Amino acid sequence: MKPYRMGFVGASTDEVCYWLRDNIPKDIETIAIPFLGSGRSLSILATNGRIIESWDQQYLSRVIVEGIFQATEPTGNVTEPKMQKGYVYETRCFPGIDERSAGLIDYIAAHGTLYEHAALTTAIIRSTFRGRIAEWDENSTATTLWEKFQKRLGVQLEYLNLPAEFTHHEGNFYDYDHVGRIKGYDLLVVDPPKIISSADIYSTTFAKLNYAIGADPGSAISFDKWTKYDYFGKVRKLLETKSKYLTFEYTTGVQPTVDEIKVLLDQYGELMVETRTKHRNRYDYVLLYDRR
Repeated sequence: MKPYRMGFVGASTDEVCYWLRDNIPKDIETIAIPFLGSGRSLSILATNGRIIESWDQQYLSRVIVEGIFQATEPTGNVTEPKMQKGYVYETRCFPGIDERSAGLIDYIAAHGTLYEHAALTTAIIRSTFRGRIAEWDENSTATTLWEKFQKRLGVQLEYLNLPAEFTHHEGNFYDYDHVGRIKGYDLLVVDPPKIISSADIYSTTFAKLNYAIGADPGSAISFDKWTKYDYFGKVRKLLETKSKYLTFEYTTGVQPTVDEIKVLLDQYGELMVETRTKHRNRYDYVLLYDRR
């Protein structure tokens, strides 16, 4: 089975996920994933007997875990394309979107199940220009959006009822202080926000996507903003969580640099092995540390 892919162009490659699966110690039973995102790493690490605890402030992460990975069968309420006015229609949060596409998104968001909201997420992303969740692609219409939504409903079937025990928290990892983190985990899987200029792209880009797929606009989704000035402090706080092993995903072309991150991580464990994968105009790294 391939890693679950939501469709965002900036996501890590399949090779990175396969490397994680094949290189972590075989006796891993408990896993913590502080920044779940689309659940790519979770989907490839979910095997019989494993207990996986995850966190993310995004509604879409809960949609994927509860609507697909934990679900025993697909659920659905939306049987035909209809339109209604809602968040996307009123805000036109994806510049250039036509009113019929906006109305269709709002209809599915209002009436769809978690399983359908997951499919809607991918349909929206792949209808934006180059999958960047910014401008609406000029070739995307309500018809093509509906076709992408229908296709995704079928693709998701492969990821139903994954063989692991899941506990997902829709919230900020840093706000939790519970027995799991006190006892520690076998493996801490970290794919942190990346700083392109002075701040991360996620806190400014993903709120509108979450509202579009059904998160309550009144909930005021608050992403924990990362900047180049507080990055090391946030990573240090993260690594207070006890674990026998740590995997840390990073990339080139961001701040801090890969070498600077390695200097920090070396204070919290011994580097066992690393991999570097070419991805568009960058290199993606995975670092595996022994923290025992």
